[in-house]
Amino acid sequence: MLLLEAHRGAGPLLAGAAPAVYMGALTAGRIAAQALPGLSLSHLSLVAGAGGGAGIALAGLGGSALVSMAGFGLAGLALGPLVPALLSRAAADDPRGTLVWIVSTVSYAGFVVSPPLVGLLTTWVGLPAAVACLGVLGVPLALRSFRFFR
Repeated sequence: MLLLEAHRGAGPLLAGAAPAVYMGALTAGRIAAQALPGLSLSHLSLVAGAGGGAGIALAGLGGSALVSMAGFGLAGLALGPLVPALLSRAAADDPRGTLVWIVSTVSYAGFVVSPPLVGLLTTWVGLPAAVACLGVLGVPLALRSFRFFR
């Protein structure tokens, strides 16, 4: 990962492990949420917004490769349970599947749009700050969780 190699001094092996740390934490977050079935979408949204946003910001602004890796891990842990919970809720609320494709489309759109967005932001503020800027996207999720998911 370019952020860790070019801005944190990490070697290729450590930098290449960043996506694995994120995906491993994503999986751990999903497993943990399954063990705690009483969590509401409101709670999961708040954790995803606050923890995911803070994790991405930490990944971008962390002063070392290990701090950035911890940020990616925090983001994965916090964001992991939300999409499956949203898909489950959408499927239960709309048997025709309209809500499921909306949730899936928005989720994948974020996956596709975020790299070009970071690239565009990098031209203005540099790569570390551009990655950290993605953390701001967690704020509306955390704030809106109180209103929509009760």
